[in-house]
Amino acid sequence: MKSDIRTDRIARCGDQQEIRRQAKAAQAAAVERLKASLLRRRSTTQGNGGERELLTRAATEAAALALTTKYPLLVLPELLMEKEWAVRGYLKRQAEVREKTQEWMSLAA
Repeated sequence: MKSDIRTDRIARCGDQQEIRRQAKAAQAAAVERLKASLLRRRSTTQGNGGERELLTRAATEAAALALTTKYPLLVLPELLMEKEWAVRGYLKRQAEVREKTQEWMSLAA
């Protein structure tokens, strides 16, 4: 009798773990769909491939971070926007460095 109760508890615990695992998988899939949708919207405004690649990496980071929160689908768009600003800032600084380097190289020649 006692072993039957214990077996029941273990089975229920295993069922609950499976339900949680399935819920997490479904949530991760929903986050991936939202990430892809947000990237498609932004890809029409993105210029070169390097910028797109950086934005894709940033979106992957944002999605991973969003999944650690209680409401990942709510948080992801804002995180992605922040990451996009960071990517644009990085690209702007890189362009400035390239421009200054070209100026210095032209002076050296």
